[in-house]
Amino acid sequence: MIHNAYSTDGFIRIMRKVIFSIFAVGFLLLLVISLREFQRPAEIIGKDTERVITENCLRSFGIPLLSYTYMITPVEKEFPLAFSLQVYTHPERVIRLLLAIHRPHNLYCVHVDAKSSKQYEQMLILAAECIGPNIFFVPDHQRTKVRWGYFTELEPDLTCSRLLLARGKRWKYWINLTGQEFPIRTNLELVLALRALNGTNLVEAIYRNRYIERLPPEGAVDLNITWFKGSVHVVVRREFVEYMNNDNKAQQLLVALKAHESRANREIFPDEAFFPTLNHNPHVFKIPGAFLGTHEETVTGMIQRLKIWKISGEPCGSGRFIRFICMLGIGDLPRLFTAPNFFANKFMPDIEPIAYDILEFWLASKTAFEAVHGVPHSSFNLSYYATHVMAWNHL
Repeated sequence: MIHNAYSTDGFIRIMRKVIFSIFAVGFLLLLVISLREFQRPAEIIGKDTERVITENCLRSFGIPLLSYTYMITPVEKEFPLAFSLQVYTHPERVIRLLLAIHRPHNLYCVHVDAKSSKQYEQMLILAAECIGPNIFFVPDHQRTKVRWGYFTELEPDLTCSRLLLARGKRWKYWINLTGQEFPIRTNLELVLALRALNGTNLVEAIYRNRYIERLPPEGAVDLNITWFKGSVHVVVRREFVEYMNNDNKAQQLLVALKAHESRANREIFPDEAFFPTLNHNPHVFKIPGAFLGTHEETVTGMIQRLKIWKISGEPCGSGRFIRFICMLGIGDLPRLFTAPNFFANKFMPDIEPIAYDILEFWLASKTAFEAVHGVPHSSFNLSYYATHVMAWNHL
């Protein structure tokens, strides 16, 4: 008897989506009921004129947008953040991301890939004008044509970091994002977590299995360092950003990475080597917040991102991978609601988009809760960050 494996697999996939869809609808109903105290009358929370203008302005783009109600606490005002966004596609998602993370006292730099159309860039510029004047775009003459795996992936982050330093004197931490991510934490939760982490830099570093062929050879720099590989996603102190842009030893790393890429004549992913190497050689790079331990032996996972690699063997809710990274879906939602990570990576509009919608609603519900109660929702576990090894084992 011949069994049609394709049909069986297809049936399983369909049933899984049906089950997950039922779960999603049920979850939304439970969430609306359990968080009903978030939705207070206008006289309690209110909507200031500025937010109403923002919403009316953005409606002209024809994009269904969620309304965020939030209160900016004194601790947030005293701890402004700087964000950079690398974007090139899906303008709706970029706008929704900006709305989710925007606060008037923070600073935001957007790098639009130089290969993107002028219409794409102009749409984002107009949308940003609706959201707030603290969002700015990298000027055309400084934009980069990004090529996956090459130094051009790192250049937009470097450019934005320099512009952020020049434009804002008060921000405490820099967070680099892409347009395919979404926050798990509210701005208040981010600030409280970073304060609890006690001045550390959140940078992943791997020594074993670090793809040695992608790293410059021994002696490429006249420094007693170990090259590390890690994630491009970082959350680092202002002092780290100042050091990486201004210190001669940090510039030597960039020169070595460029030279190695030129010799190899292929992708070496320099963005995955620069930040980890800087942060994990504290005897050479004396950067405040640099890690003193052996990252892969004492740290499990990245606080800054929830990201599922295919090689990890962890379940991927959508079952879909692009470049070995899980495209997050409905099945990942239970994990996303309880994860301590700051942001989730990555989402695609054509892969279970309801998961993105639900996460967006969850975030908006938490900000509304904060506006009413003045404290984070009970799902936020501050002690996780305060007791984390990275909170104490650093310069």
